[in-house]
Amino acid sequence: MPQSYKQSKPQEPELNHTKNNRNKSQNTKRNTEAHREWGFFYITNHGVSRDLYRKLHSLSKHLFNFPSESKLKVGPSSSVKTYTPHFIASPFFESFRISGPDFFASAQSIVDVLFDEPNSVFSETMKEYGRKMTVLSKTIVEVVLMCLGDDYEKKFYESEFSKCHGYLRIINYSPPEHVEDQDDDDDDDPEIVEGLGMHVDMAV
Repeated sequence: MPQSYKQSKPQEPELNHTKNNRNKSQNTKRNTEAHREWGFFYITNHGVSRDLYRKLHSLSKHLFNFPSESKLKVGPSSSVKTYTPHFIASPFFESFRISGPDFFASAQSIVDVLFDEPNSVFSETMKEYGRKMTVLSKTIVEVVLMCLGDDYEKKFYESEFSKCHGYLRIINYSPPEHVEDQDDDDDDDPEIVEGLGMHVDMAV
């Protein structure tokens, strides 16, 4: 393709976690432009190592590989209520919720039901990941407040956000078994599509 036909790729806005912690004021203008022009930013230096990500991915995949009847033991009708099965939010969506601030205890409540033998690897991993996400989320909230005005961070962070405890949602986007078994002839059927349609996030 001739060079003249190529379009330059737009530069996505970046939120550098390390730089924002070191000198937040210098990044306020750039972050404000990202909010107004893009509506999102790409987070770098977030503190989650590749090893931790791979470990979390492997453990989560193992969790989702449990049979449906096992996962429902921590589902909406259970006392734990941490698993969201298919068809609650979408036919192609299932998830586990790990609640803070004690991410270890929340994860362990799932492990104690699903695993036959005592196991704390998943819970320890979620504890570490939850700690890093808590630090990162605090930075993001502070950055957004600073973009609203000079006094917003001091005025609203301590009063509105300092005691907030969120949760982590581990999501598996995949069609349920009966959809996976459909004939290949149905691949073009608009009613059989992998992925989510228009929706509102459950936490909104």
